[in-house]
Amino acid sequence: MREIASIRSYEDLQKAFRTRMDELEATNVTVDQVTGLASGHTGKLLGPGKAKRFGKLSLGAMLEATGVRLVMVTDADTEGRYRDQIRSPHKEQRRRNLPDATASVRKSARG
Repeated sequence: MREIASIRSYEDLQKAFRTRMDELEATNVTVDQVTGLASGHTGKLLGPGKAKRFGKLSLGAMLEATGVRLVMVTDADTEGRYRDQIRSPHKEQRRRNLPDATASVRKSARG
């Protein structure tokens, strides 16, 4: 596994895909064909006009077609910047924000 790009923004993601496609000598047309995306879709995703944005299907298709995957890692440079602001002061609040798995079980039991 080798690092192709460090991605911190949507634009970084687009640039990383363009870089990878250059490495593979792939064109927008061939990526459209391999992914099953509509003709011209790759160009709209990666082009300067930003006519389209990655969605649930297109992101997965592009990752697979270019033979890459995303790995989320901590960023030592920025990790502490918002730590105090993002951490909830109350454990109970954190629990309240989680979905209640037992609620769906109770609903299905009632039938």
